[in-house]
Amino acid sequence: MPPKVMSKKPAKKQSQKKYPKKTEYQPLLKDYGYALKDPFYRRQDAINKAMASGKNPLELMRHLNLMRNYATTQPDTYLKLSRDVEYIKGKVPPQKSKTKAPKKPKTKPPKKPKTKAPKKPKKKAPKKPKKKK
Repeated sequence: MPPKVMSKKPAKKQSQKKYPKKTEYQPLLKDYGYALKDPFYRRQDAINKAMASGKNPLELMRHLNLMRNYATTQPDTYLKLSRDVEYIKGKVPPQKSKTKAPKKPKTKPPKKPKTKAPKKPKKKAPKKPKKKK
């Protein structure tokens, strides 16, 4: 009986970055009445309802930003989502950065080297002769 030859497994291809599918993110705002076909004020109400129910505004903004990135080839949809993202940005309190930017050292202008000019000899006033008494 011939020995069994181990067959080599085909080499794995390098995996590309895996982006989440669009459908995974649809229900996040849909439950609150968000639809792109609605006018801005209705979409705004749906966003406000989501935030009032406890959704993190940053999570909502990331969600809409992802949808906006998928819609780059559809100008109307892209503009609607951009407007919604800007609306949420106005609602999000500013975040403090976790790392502080390094302070720039205070730099003084370089000192000019002092060059001493040659001293001119002082002219002495002529001595007055002393009067004898």
